[in-house]
Amino acid sequence: MPTDQNALALRPHPPGPRSLRDLATRLRSGCGRLLRQYRFACPPGHVTRGLRALGVCPGDTIMVQSAFSGFSYFKGSPIDAIRSIVSAVQPEGTVVMPAFPFDGTSFEYLERHPTFDVKKSPARTGLLCEIFRRSFAPIRSLHPTHSVLALGPRAKGIVGDHHRSRTPFDQHSPWHRLYELNAWDVNVGLSLQRLAITHCHYFEERLESKLDLPLYWPEAFKAKVRDEHGGETSVQAYAHHPASRRARNYPRLSRRFLDAGALRHVRVGAIDIWAGRVRTLFEVVQDLVTKGIPAFHESAQT
Repeated sequence: MPTDQNALALRPHPPGPRSLRDLATRLRSGCGRLLRQYRFACPPGHVTRGLRALGVCPGDTIMVQSAFSGFSYFKGSPIDAIRSIVSAVQPEGTVVMPAFPFDGTSFEYLERHPTFDVKKSPARTGLLCEIFRRSFAPIRSLHPTHSVLALGPRAKGIVGDHHRSRTPFDQHSPWHRLYELNAWDVNVGLSLQRLAITHCHYFEERLESKLDLPLYWPEAFKAKVRDEHGGETSVQAYAHHPASRRARNYPRLSRRFLDAGALRHVRVGAIDIWAGRVRTLFEVVQDLVTKGIPAFHESAQT
């Protein structure tokens, strides 16, 4: 009886040892992924509870830096993430987010002679900041490089004088208003090595006379600013000196904040949340400088 060679060729072969190992590896990987999703699942309400666990209360004012890439296993959209943060201080609290219109450095940005449009210039400070700008109708401060967004009853008082600032972080800036309010500086979705405590720029300016480093480029740049009514003016803007950026060691300073108890940490699911009162953080920096300990410009090995 003739043999059907094609049928024999199509007959499946039993899996060999290597195929079985590959199958087992894929099964373990899939099971591990499912276990992590179950273990670290984080509904939006958990972020709100995490902020409350750190001491943030309804009625408080918070400055929020964020990285949605760090919202691992979060059960919601970026808008849900923002709502969970806002909920921590509602109904009488105020949420502030940075809305800088540049990537890289303010020096490089101002060299391009930009036009800052308070209504249209995107916030280059992360996905949540840009969605906050577009979807929550916050007030935006009128500053060509370091504008901020604010939502809540204190918003206008925080951002209203920023156009009067000679430097981005002076006594007319939102950063000074937040210091006066003793607001919370909050980071969500960032590791300790990546913390972005933007108030450190304000602290530097307060202590500039005691720092052996130029903070700003000595010559002002010209920048155009377009207000909410479409009116356009040319303003002088000062950029941070490139040398100061290269010298900063913020991860080391963040560890100092943590060691001093000025910075608190909680993890909800797989999301890191950090918070500290602005005045308390400043006191740590001031104490370091007074003792002659480098607060900002330590070597990476220190």
